[in-house]
Amino acid sequence: MRFTKAILIGLFISVSWYATATPWVEPDNSMLRVNLQQLADAGYIKAPLTTFPLQWALISDDLEQIDPTTLPAYLELSYRYVKHFYNDARLGRGNSHLKMMSGTQRPYNLGYGAFSRDEWGVYSSYESTDANYSYRLNANYAKQADGSKDFNYQGSYIAMAQGQYTFSAGELERWWGPGWQSSLTWSQNSYPIPAVSISRFGLNNLALGDWSIISLVGKLDSGSPNNYLWGTRVMSRPVQWLELGGSFQSYWGASDKKAYEEFPNVVADNEASAKRQTSLDMRLQLPTVGEVSQGLYGQIASTESQAELSSYLYGWESSWFVLGQQAHIVVERQKLHGSYYSESSDDPYLMVNDSLSINDQNVDSLWSAGGYLLFSNDQQLQLFVHRVSPINDSMFYQTSLEYQLPLWKGRLHLGGDYRTQRVDGDRLAMWIGWDFRFSE
Repeated sequence: MRFTKAILIGLFISVSWYATATPWVEPDNSMLRVNLQQLADAGYIKAPLTTFPLQWALISDDLEQIDPTTLPAYLELSYRYVKHFYNDARLGRGNSHLKMMSGTQRPYNLGYGAFSRDEWGVYSSYESTDANYSYRLNANYAKQADGSKDFNYQGSYIAMAQGQYTFSAGELERWWGPGWQSSLTWSQNSYPIPAVSISRFGLNNLALGDWSIISLVGKLDSGSPNNYLWGTRVMSRPVQWLELGGSFQSYWGASDKKAYEEFPNVVADNEASAKRQTSLDMRLQLPTVGEVSQGLYGQIASTESQAELSSYLYGWESSWFVLGQQAHIVVERQKLHGSYYSESSDDPYLMVNDSLSINDQNVDSLWSAGGYLLFSNDQQLQLFVHRVSPINDSMFYQTSLEYQLPLWKGRLHLGGDYRTQRVDGDRLAMWIGWDFRFSE
């Protein structure tokens, strides 16, 4: 942790303070991902969209080539929504950020783009980028999931880009996989971890199409002796209707060696104490009918031995344009394979943030059905119903609702979770938040 902070502070001093852009699409806006997927299904974006943060450079050429005057109404809405955020990033608008939220309890189920995982908090940031460097400094104070009230730097980063390569260090939110409510590899269930990473992307490859790869090393906030993570993910879109992805994660640090001495053995697969997991995923685009696009997606993850299946995920998604409003519907299921957790003590989910896992393999079964609605007045609604079967507890249903609307040059977020459970009784959690971005 001290090493990461030293890197951040040292590199903050070396970069320019001229704000022009931000390098990524981060996993903090569900509707932005919905509209990116809509443009991709229509063939206007060629990049795969299953790894976040997603570099704007991977999709910027496609966006610049779109002529909005030729688009049908439903795609014009998607284009203008995405182009608004792209221009904000390119021109440095909204490079300062203030967010406040408070709730009666911590939100339970966190899908893609969750507004907060804390009970209450105040979050601020300043971001700047020039042609080759980018940084963001976050200062947050929140009551976190374990009940502690801490000041933290979560969301801070420093990045350097050179051509198709990007090096970064910091504590960024990540999402690896095609799911919307769950990921077997990396979700937003746990807090971001301090990590250093290197990534590369390519465009119009004859075999892979548009593709990207990222490899990182991070430090976990875990009581487990394997409290370091080495993770690598690759994704590609060889043809318009098919997106492919694969991830490898190794949890290590349990040997009596120094971390820098153990890591080469981890990379060479010669460290017996390391716990490993491999996952594969795909998204298949279905034929568009009128203004309705659809897709099927799936993900599988291995056990620690990498010889058996530990869990799987599959889902269906569809975007609709009705009376000037845009809706995105999702039906998704996640399931442990057989009696994996009762038979194995080496599951990767135990190797991370104590009660908060880096992925969503902490329930026996999860059904999710719901969607996202974007109104023409820029108000948004997100509603999901979940059927949750914990590993060692009774099944329960939960309804999650979030409503957003513009307010005071920012966005007001209202949300709640209602859980019905026979054994422990019903539970209602409500929260309110305000998110404001402004420029210098």
